[in-house]
Amino acid sequence: MAKFKQRPTAPITVDAVQWKDGKISEVTTWIKEAMDKSMMEDSSGAIMRVSNDIHINTPRGILIAVNGDWLVKAGDLITPMPDVNFKNCFEPLDLETEKIVLKEYILCAANLYNDGKKHEHQPININRGFVVCGRRHHNCISTFAQIVGFPYSELGQRIQNTEEQGFLTNTNRFVTRKEAYKIAFESDQIKGPNQGYSENSIGLTSEDLY
Repeated sequence: MAKFKQRPTAPITVDAVQWKDGKISEVTTWIKEAMDKSMMEDSSGAIMRVSNDIHINTPRGILIAVNGDWLVKAGDLITPMPDVNFKNCFEPLDLETEKIVLKEYILCAANLYNDGKKHEHQPININRGFVVCGRRHHNCISTFAQIVGFPYSELGQRIQNTEEQGFLTNTNRFVTRKEAYKIAFESDQIKGPNQGYSENSIGLTSEDLY
Protein backbone atom coordinates (compact mmCIF):
# COMPACT_ATOMS: atom_id res chain seq x y z
CA MET A 1 0.00 0.00 0.00
CA ALA A 2 1.34 3.42 -0.96
CA LYS A 3 2.14 5.80 1.87
CA PHE A 4 1.93 9.57 1.79
CA LYS A 5 3.06 12.43 3.96
CA GLN A 6 1.78 15.98 4.06
CA ARG A 7 3.83 18.41 1.98
CA PRO A 8 5.70 21.05 4.02
CA THR A 9 3.79 24.30 4.39
CA ALA A 10 4.43 27.89 5.39
CA PRO A 11 3.68 28.33 9.12
CA ILE A 12 1.54 31.11 10.51
CA THR A 13 1.57 31.70 14.27
CA VAL A 14 -1.74 32.44 15.97
CA ASP A 15 -3.15 32.49 19.50
CA ALA A 16 -6.06 30.27 20.49
CA VAL A 17 -8.20 29.44 23.52
CA GLN A 18 -11.06 26.97 23.83
CA TRP A 19 -14.63 27.69 24.93
CA LYS A 20 -15.83 24.61 26.77
CA ASP A 21 -18.43 23.90 29.45
CA GLY A 22 -19.10 27.60 29.97
CA LYS A 23 -15.48 28.54 30.48
CA ILE A 24 -12.59 29.90 28.39
CA SER A 25 -9.51 27.71 28.80
CA GLU A 26 -7.32 30.71 29.57
CA VAL A 27 -8.30 34.36 30.01
CA THR A 28 -5.41 35.89 28.10
CA THR A 29 -4.69 39.59 27.63
CA TRP A 30 -6.30 39.63 24.20
CA ILE A 31 -9.39 37.87 25.56
CA LYS A 32 -9.68 40.47 28.33
CA GLU A 33 -9.35 43.28 25.79
CA ALA A 34 -12.00 41.69 23.57
CA MET A 35 -14.36 41.29 26.55
CA ASP A 36 -13.86 44.94 27.49
CA LYS A 37 -14.82 45.94 23.96
CA SER A 38 -18.10 44.06 24.22
CA MET A 39 -19.67 47.00 26.08
CA MET A 40 -18.95 49.36 23.19
CA GLU A 41 -21.09 49.80 20.08
CA ASP A 42 -19.75 48.87 16.63
CA SER A 43 -16.63 47.37 18.18
CA SER A 44 -15.02 44.87 15.83
CA GLY A 45 -13.07 42.25 17.76
CA ALA A 46 -15.38 42.36 20.78
CA ILE A 47 -16.61 39.13 22.37
CA MET A 48 -19.54 38.58 24.70
CA ARG A 49 -21.16 35.57 26.33
CA VAL A 50 -24.76 35.03 25.26
CA SER A 51 -26.39 32.10 27.06
CA ASN A 52 -24.05 29.13 26.47
CA ASP A 53 -22.31 30.63 23.44
CA ILE A 54 -19.67 33.26 22.72
CA HIS A 55 -20.63 35.99 20.23
CA ILE A 56 -17.76 37.57 18.30
CA ASN A 57 -18.15 40.92 16.56
CA THR A 58 -16.29 40.84 13.22
CA PRO A 59 -16.26 42.95 10.05
CA ARG A 60 -18.49 40.23 8.54
CA GLY A 61 -21.02 40.46 11.36
CA ILE A 62 -21.57 38.37 14.49
CA LEU A 63 -19.91 34.93 14.53
CA ILE A 64 -20.87 32.40 17.19
CA ALA A 65 -18.63 29.97 19.07
CA VAL A 66 -20.52 27.04 20.59
CA ASN A 67 -19.35 24.61 23.27
CA GLY A 68 -16.02 23.01 22.31
CA ASP A 69 -15.11 25.61 19.68
CA TRP A 70 -11.77 27.41 19.69
CA LEU A 71 -11.37 31.19 19.52
CA VAL A 72 -8.51 31.77 17.10
CA LYS A 73 -6.74 35.12 16.94
CA ALA A 74 -4.78 35.90 13.76
CA GLY A 75 -3.67 39.52 13.62
CA ASP A 76 -6.62 41.64 14.76
CA LEU A 77 -9.21 39.03 13.80
CA ILE A 78 -10.85 36.60 16.22
CA THR A 79 -12.81 33.76 14.65
CA PRO A 80 -14.45 30.59 16.00
CA MET A 81 -13.34 27.17 14.78
CA PRO A 82 -14.88 23.76 15.58
CA ASP A 83 -12.64 21.50 17.66
CA VAL A 84 -12.23 18.86 14.94
CA ASN A 85 -11.17 21.45 12.34
CA PHE A 86 -8.83 23.12 14.80
CA LYS A 87 -7.02 19.88 15.61
CA ASN A 88 -6.69 19.03 11.92
CA CYS A 89 -5.14 22.42 11.08
CA PHE A 90 -3.04 23.29 14.13
CA GLU A 91 -0.32 21.84 16.25
CA PRO A 92 1.25 23.23 19.45
CA LEU A 93 4.22 25.50 18.92
CA ASP A 94 5.14 26.33 22.50
CA LEU A 95 3.38 24.69 25.42
CA GLU A 96 4.37 27.50 27.78
CA THR A 97 2.86 30.32 25.73
CA GLU A 98 0.22 28.08 24.11
CA LYS A 99 1.06 29.50 20.70
CA ILE A 100 -0.23 27.51 17.76
CA VAL A 101 1.17 26.98 14.27
CA LEU A 102 -1.23 27.04 11.34
CA LYS A 103 0.24 25.68 8.14
CA GLU A 104 -1.02 27.81 5.26
CA TYR A 105 -1.13 26.62 1.67
CA ILE A 106 -3.09 27.31 -1.51
CA LEU A 107 -6.34 25.43 -2.08
CA CYS A 108 -7.69 26.67 -5.40
CA ALA A 109 -8.23 29.56 -7.77
CA ALA A 110 -10.62 32.28 -6.62
CA ASN A 111 -12.07 35.55 -7.90
CA LEU A 112 -13.24 38.41 -5.70
CA TYR A 113 -16.23 40.48 -6.83
CA ASN A 114 -16.99 43.60 -4.82
CA ASP A 115 -20.68 44.45 -4.99
CA GLY A 116 -20.36 46.64 -1.88
CA LYS A 117 -22.42 44.28 0.28
CA LYS A 118 -21.66 42.01 3.23
CA HIS A 119 -22.21 38.32 2.56
CA GLU A 120 -22.20 35.29 4.84
CA HIS A 121 -19.49 32.61 4.80
CA GLN A 122 -16.83 34.61 2.99
CA PRO A 123 -13.05 34.41 3.57
CA ILE A 124 -12.09 35.93 6.91
CA ASN A 125 -10.30 38.91 5.32
CA ILE A 126 -13.19 39.92 3.01
CA ASN A 127 -15.46 42.61 4.46
CA ARG A 128 -17.41 43.47 1.31
CA GLY A 129 -18.20 41.47 -1.81
CA PHE A 130 -18.07 37.74 -2.44
CA VAL A 131 -15.51 35.17 -3.59
CA VAL A 132 -16.11 32.54 -6.26
CA CYS A 133 -13.79 29.52 -6.27
CA GLY A 134 -12.89 27.00 -8.94
CA ARG A 135 -10.16 24.72 -10.25
CA ARG A 136 -9.01 27.45 -12.63
CA HIS A 137 -9.96 31.10 -12.95
CA HIS A 138 -12.07 30.55 -16.05
CA ASN A 139 -14.21 28.20 -13.92
CA CYS A 140 -14.70 31.06 -11.43
CA ILE A 141 -15.69 33.43 -14.25
CA SER A 142 -18.19 30.89 -15.63
CA THR A 143 -19.77 30.41 -12.20
CA PHE A 144 -20.00 34.18 -11.69
CA ALA A 145 -21.80 34.52 -15.03
CA GLN A 146 -24.32 31.91 -13.90
CA ILE A 147 -24.85 33.74 -10.60
CA VAL A 148 -25.54 37.19 -12.04
CA GLY A 149 -26.85 36.09 -15.44
CA PHE A 150 -25.31 36.40 -18.88
CA PRO A 151 -25.34 38.54 -20.96
CA TYR A 152 -24.58 40.86 -18.07
CA SER A 153 -27.11 43.46 -17.01
CA GLU A 154 -25.84 46.95 -16.20
CA LEU A 155 -25.48 45.93 -12.55
CA GLY A 156 -23.84 42.62 -13.45
CA GLN A 157 -21.30 44.42 -15.62
CA ARG A 158 -20.46 46.86 -12.82
CA ILE A 159 -19.82 43.97 -10.46
CA GLN A 160 -17.80 42.11 -13.10
CA ASN A 161 -15.59 45.18 -13.53
CA THR A 162 -14.47 44.82 -9.89
CA GLU A 163 -13.10 41.33 -10.50
CA GLU A 164 -9.81 40.56 -8.77
CA GLN A 165 -8.21 37.23 -9.51
CA GLY A 166 -6.43 35.42 -6.72
CA PHE A 167 -6.53 32.23 -4.66
CA LEU A 168 -8.12 30.76 -1.53
CA THR A 169 -5.92 29.32 1.22
CA ASN A 170 -6.63 26.62 3.77
CA THR A 171 -6.80 29.35 6.44
CA ASN A 172 -9.86 30.76 4.67
CA ARG A 173 -8.07 33.81 3.30
CA PHE A 174 -8.42 35.29 -0.17
CA VAL A 175 -4.97 36.30 -1.43
CA THR A 176 -3.76 38.08 -4.55
CA ARG A 177 -1.78 36.28 -7.24
CA LYS A 178 1.55 37.65 -5.93
CA GLU A 179 0.87 36.79 -2.29
CA ALA A 180 -0.37 33.38 -3.41
CA TYR A 181 2.87 32.72 -5.29
CA LYS A 182 4.90 33.42 -2.13
CA ILE A 183 2.73 31.08 -0.07
CA ALA A 184 2.84 28.35 -2.72
CA PHE A 185 6.62 28.63 -3.08
CA GLU A 186 7.18 28.39 0.68
CA SER A 187 4.79 25.43 0.79
CA ASP A 188 6.64 23.61 -2.02
CA GLN A 189 3.52 23.67 -4.21
CA ILE A 190 5.05 25.17 -7.35
CA LYS A 191 5.21 22.73 -10.27
CA GLY A 192 6.16 22.95 -13.94
CA PRO A 193 8.47 25.56 -15.52
CA ASN A 194 8.40 27.89 -12.49
CA GLN A 195 9.42 25.23 -9.97
CA GLY A 196 12.37 26.46 -7.93
CA TYR A 197 11.80 30.14 -8.68
CA SER A 198 10.94 32.23 -5.61
CA GLU A 199 9.37 35.06 -7.61
CA ASN A 200 7.11 35.47 -10.62
CA SER A 201 6.25 38.86 -12.10
CA ILE A 202 2.59 37.93 -12.72
CA GLY A 203 2.14 35.99 -9.50
CA LEU A 204 0.63 32.53 -9.16
CA THR A 205 -1.38 30.78 -11.83
CA SER A 206 -3.35 27.60 -11.29
CA GLU A 207 -1.05 25.93 -13.84
CA ASP A 208 1.77 26.44 -11.34
CA LEU A 209 -0.09 24.12 -8.95
CA TYR A 210 -1.70 21.40 -11.07
